[in-house]
Amino acid sequence: VPLNPLTDDQKKDVEVRKLYAVGSSELGRSELHRAYATFQRVLELDPTFLAVLKEMVPLALQLGKADEGIEYCRRALEIDPDDPKLLQLYANRIAEAGKTEEAAEKLERASQIPGLLE
Repeated sequence: VPLNPLTDDQKKDVEVRKLYAVGSSELGRSELHRAYATFQRVLELDPTFLAVLKEMVPLALQLGKADEGIEYCRRALEIDPDDPKLLQLYANRIAEAGKTEEAAEKLERASQIPGLLE
């Protein structure tokens, strides 16, 4: 019996990090469907895990799940609104969906990020 047992939050954090490592390994072995499922489990436990949200964007697109990819991108941008790659990707995808005004706004935002062009 540990002197100081882990709290429920600590146990959840350990599980999230373990699943992230497993998903990253699956992704590295090009096991895209498995990685996708594993990363979804991470997001069920921690919906704001930014690294996983960012991984899910291209992964969903590769798996032909464009709508889900756009949603993961939107969620990641809520947490990191100054990520120029995400802004550009999101703008491109929503422009394809006919949302040109919103796409232009996101591209304008990306262009204003300090250091982007350096």
